[in-house]
Amino acid sequence: MIKNSVIILFAALFIISCSDAPTSIGINILGNDLVDLKNINSADDSIAQGSSYFHDVVSLGSSNRLLLGKSKDIEASILISYNISLDDSILSDILEDSITVVSAVMEFYKTYSFGDTLAPFDFTVHKVNSEWASDFSEDSLSGFLYDGEDISIQKEITDTTTYVTIKNELIRDWLAVVADTSLPSQNGVYLIPTPGTEKILGYQALTSSLTDYPVISVVIEKSGVYVDTVEFYSSSDLSIVVGEVPTVSGGNIPLRSGYVVVSKLFFNLQEFPKDAVVNNAELVLNIDTLETFVGTDYSDAVDAYFLYDSTNTDSISSTVASLSRSGNQYSGNITAFVREWIRNNNNGLLLTTGSPLAGAELIAIKGSNSANLSDRPLLKITYTVKK
Repeated sequence: MIKNSVIILFAALFIISCSDAPTSIGINILGNDLVDLKNINSADDSIAQGSSYFHDVVSLGSSNRLLLGKSKDIEASILISYNISLDDSILSDILEDSITVVSAVMEFYKTYSFGDTLAPFDFTVHKVNSEWASDFSEDSLSGFLYDGEDISIQKEITDTTTYVTIKNELIRDWLAVVADTSLPSQNGVYLIPTPGTEKILGYQALTSSLTDYPVISVVIEKSGVYVDTVEFYSSSDLSIVVGEVPTVSGGNIPLRSGYVVVSKLFFNLQEFPKDAVVNNAELVLNIDTLETFVGTDYSDAVDAYFLYDSTNTDSISSTVASLSRSGNQYSGNITAFVREWIRNNNNGLLLTTGSPLAGAELIAIKGSNSANLSDRPLLKITYTVKK
């Protein structure tokens, strides 16, 4: 009995000692005489690297923000349709042609701005004639149709809300479509910045939270019977941002939101020991503050995705390594990515802004061709090998 108790106690102490300081390789179990802890980084160990950038065409319907305006080399417009739901009694009155539209006011709730807050800002509103869906992209513009007439009458732009009074004729057409389903469906409206606009504003889009999203307040009247206000909420909305890839200084790589510009980053790890175990890997990116421009209330981060195929930028991981900002650097843990690079597949990373569709940010990163070696992207790896 005593012998068994001693064995049980020894086993318990062994388990406890193994769990005091767990590591990915069990260094405390093997003992320091059996493993060797090493550090390398891309600056000191001459790890070859490369970076490039390009515009990425993406579906536009997933953003929680609608962008409208102009700034330097980009232009943002809004495409929106509304869910028109009415009581049966009102539908009957519409069919009997006894309803008058008194007024119609669109409301947008401001959540963002980019550029000089005092800069000019204006836009026009147009009836959309093409069907569209949330997978709309800038490539869809080639077959996109809308009326040239500006149906806005009056605008009031405050610090929190933009109100747009539109012509009653459009609302009458929409009501007729709801009452008589044999008529062609309504496709919403298209908001386009005017040529003199020099900033971009962002508005709350339709999201799962169902708060503060776009609405049209419509006053209708049946003469001598009632005057009523009905509200139509956004059923689908998105921003269309067009532009050009920004010009940056030699060696820099740009990341852009809105008109999405992404970058690829690659480190050559062919000489890395295949039997090594990567304990930790950190990526550090230096910012060119002179060429970086941001708006209000934006996600100040760079997201890194594992790239499965260097020729297909859609082949990225569902998981993301978020690089947070401290001073003039973005940094974050990419251990899982580096482990996979060494084991099997190294096509590098795809870098994006923290919110590719929710703003107009331009983040200039000092790339792999920067003249100053210390400015280039830095990969730091801690690993262990058997002695």
